[in-house]
Amino acid sequence: MLPNKDFFDFKVYPMPNLNDKHQLQLSGENAKKTLVLCKTINTDLGAFLSKILSAVKYNMEKDVALYNGASLPFLPSFVQFKKTIDFDNLLCFGYAPKDLGLHIQVAAYQKTAWQDHQLLFSHDLPNIMDNQQQKKALWVALQQMF
Repeated sequence: MLPNKDFFDFKVYPMPNLNDKHQLQLSGENAKKTLVLCKTINTDLGAFLSKILSAVKYNMEKDVALYNGASLPFLPSFVQFKKTIDFDNLLCFGYAPKDLGLHIQVAAYQKTAWQDHQLLFSHDLPNIMDNQQQKKALWVALQQMF
């Protein structure tokens, strides 16, 4: 039995082959095998993130790989990131586990060990920047993680 004419009546959206760091538009050298995912980042938020990382003795340009959510129209999955870049630690600002295709429940600001990785999910950087309680929660979580 052949499909009817409506079977193929849909749009096809090509998925890019995300097999290298440049296609994911990651920045940073990743010396400490830490992937940082930010939903939004600009000059002010970049300076804020740099300050956060320097508090745990990390340099944003040398020690982490940084993904800016505005760089692609979709968020690659955890598996896509893992195939592209070697990382042990994952910091997510503004993303939930399900956004990365992970079927785990993790509270914000709770360091979680999962498949030989340390994961930390938090609010988006603009929210943290304006909320003292979230800043404190992030600081405590980062101290536990690093």
